[in-house]
Amino acid sequence: MVIKNGKLSKNWVKKYKDRLNALKATGFIVNVSSNESYLQFSKEFGFNPIPINGKEMAERFGIKHYPVLISQHLIEQ
Repeated sequence: MVIKNGKLSKNWVKKYKDRLNALKATGFIVNVSSNESYLQFSKEFGFNPIPINGKEMAERFGIKHYPVLISQHLIEQ
C-alpha cells in the first residue's frame, strides 16, 4: 500500500486495517514533512511505513492519488 501523510489516508488505513494486516501489506508513505510526523503516524497506526518519493512511485505505476493498494495483480485506487 502507498499512503500519504494526510487525513484521507489515515481514515483509509483505519477503515482497512484488518484487511491490510490479513494481506501482510507492506506500507509506503509519501509527503511526510518531518521525522516527528512520521513517528506520530507510526505510533498511531502501529506500523512503520517506508518513506518513498511519491512522484517517482506515481510515474512508475500510473498512480493518480493516494491511498492506493498495489498487489501482484492490480492497483486499487
